[in-house]
Amino acid sequence: MPIELIDNVDDWKRHREKWEQVYAANPNHTPYQSYEWLTAWWQYLGDGELFIVHIQDDEGESLGFAPFFLRKTYFGLPLRNLAFIGVKRTDYLDFIVHKGREEEFFNKLFPWLYEQRKGFSFIELKDVPDTSSNLPFLFSLAGRYFPVFAVESDRICVTIPLPQDWDSFLARLGKRTRRDVGYDRRYLAKRYETELVEYRNGEDVRKGYEDLVRIYNERWKDEKGATRYDESDAAQFERTVVERLAARGDFRLWVLYADERPVAGISGYERNNKIYADVYAHSPEFHKLSVGNVVLGHAFEKCIGYGLNEFDLSRGDEPYKYRWKGQEKRNFHFRIFTSHKAMMWDGLVEQLYHSAINSDTLHKLNSWYRKMRYGAE
Repeated sequence: MPIELIDNVDDWKRHREKWEQVYAANPNHTPYQSYEWLTAWWQYLGDGELFIVHIQDDEGESLGFAPFFLRKTYFGLPLRNLAFIGVKRTDYLDFIVHKGREEEFFNKLFPWLYEQRKGFSFIELKDVPDTSSNLPFLFSLAGRYFPVFAVESDRICVTIPLPQDWDSFLARLGKRTRRDVGYDRRYLAKRYETELVEYRNGEDVRKGYEDLVRIYNERWKDEKGATRYDESDAAQFERTVVERLAARGDFRLWVLYADERPVAGISGYERNNKIYADVYAHSPEFHKLSVGNVVLGHAFEKCIGYGLNEFDLSRGDEPYKYRWKGQEKRNFHFRIFTSHKAMMWDGLVEQLYHSAINSDTLHKLNSWYRKMRYGAE
């Protein structure tokens, strides 16, 4: 069968070998298209129904996978839609496609999806990176098979190109930032016995990751009322995906200690000579000592030493990223509609949602609810 619908976990497991082959063969794929990441997300954070589309050529060779799930509601209203597995938590979402066979893949996928259109109102493709080799085919083919689609490039991501040596990296920084790199390290070392520890695999990863969780909770709990690590399913996802990708050899973690206390850390995943940063936090108590910048500088220096060429700081345009000469990228957001009526309903629902989330009162109530549910320390 040239097209298969994978709608249960057992079938997904049976397709793991083909998934791995396609994933490994294309540098377009990020760690967030790995089998480990997406199965962990579905296990702990998924809802709705699996709707993974496996596309093969006429000889039975796998062309790729559309990693969808079917949501029965949209912002709480009954509007069925397809979305990428991993949505919201994942920085970069995309199709898993054999390199060089993208056009063949999408020319098979879109007609098949159109035949299934009675089962959903639209397809939402969030956070497709502007570097994706699939973009030209999404732009050129989606409109051929569906009556209307909308696209935005509204989410900024920032990445740090890494040169061949540390001196070259420092030389391109602004004068103030370049001076602070050395000054912040020395100033901290005068007051505390400091140590940077890198964790990659084995039991040490668990210990290091729990130190990062401690820092993250110190940083965000008061402001948000609770963090992802206070919510059972989210916490299990975080720890499971770290364990699985560490076993694969892709996990990286740097933690800065002051007098043996963890004060700053950053984790990420390595693929194709590039780090995809994930969790970054520093202790508020040590904020004035710039421990966040210290751990970032050490991580950049280590990666340059390993010969990596990029450190992707992912979504968000926080000022600190630009001080390190970060370069902007954009994530695309596609919505492919089965009809003009579906597009109208989507627009109305989204407008109501954004009006609600911009309410200060709602934010305060949400923070209060999270504190009551998970407890404030």
